[in-house]
Amino acid sequence: MISVTGSQTFDFPEGCMIEANQLLKITSHKANGTGDFIMANGYVWNNDTSDPAQLTDEEGMEVDFFQD
Repeated sequence: MISVTGSQTFDFPEGCMIEANQLLKITSHKANGTGDFIMANGYVWNNDTSDPAQLTDEEGMEVDFFQD
């Protein structure tokens, strides 16, 4: 998973499988401990401008994209 604007990445643990329609929450900073995975202890997402998240498969091909 990639924070597109900031280029930070999160690699899911080996063997982690995301099924169709499954929702996983990846957190950072103050939200840590409220989701399924922790991405970073500091800020990751840019709250001043759009900062989409891109989900890629093992080969680096985009499989999903989220923009708030």
